[in-house]
Amino acid sequence: MISKEDLTLLSAYADDELDGKRRSELQQRLLREPEIRKELEAIRAIDEHLRNYAGAIDSAPLPETIRSLVRVSPGSSALKLLAAAASVFVLTIGAYLLILQPSRSHYSQLAILESGQRLEFDTGTYLEVLASFRRHDGHYCREFVTEARHEVACLTDVGWQSVISLRRQEMPDGTYRPAGADLAAIDFYIVENMDGNVLSASEEHSLIANGWQ
Repeated sequence: MISKEDLTLLSAYADDELDGKRRSELQQRLLREPEIRKELEAIRAIDEHLRNYAGAIDSAPLPETIRSLVRVSPGSSALKLLAAAASVFVLTIGAYLLILQPSRSHYSQLAILESGQRLEFDTGTYLEVLASFRRHDGHYCREFVTEARHEVACLTDVGWQSVISLRRQEMPDGTYRPAGADLAAIDFYIVENMDGNVLSASEEHSLIANGWQ
């Protein structure tokens, strides 16, 4: 996973905010490191898409309470643009950004599955937990995938609640993967909200045994 420092650096580079020395150093890294080069491409894609979305929303007759959540200024950085989008968990429908929440019937399983475990259901669907982490506000969160979505859900007083949910692309062989920009959005959310590091297997096992207390 790209570090928080590199994400901040790439965001500043995308917005032409780096001075000559730091810009030159990053350009050299971009030539040598395909991983950060792909991340920069994803940041630029997110930046462009969200600018377009924000313009569409500002011209649409949506309630002010909704408009205020996603309105961004032209000078906003890619990180800030992404944070605005992630805060309302959106994807595109026509000219709007709408929340599309998947079924929550399997969310209760997040309390008992360990990372790396995959639970398959009679309906042909499945739930696979990828990682767990603690958010800055103290809530525990889990990154997971289903047959069609890539999500992060956090434990609240009313159970596990999705905080970012992205549709996965179906491949010709019938498998699924997240689009590059979507995966970057998941990474951004985790890096920006995670307190410390991803939970170790022993930490996660202890939390599961104690009901995430």
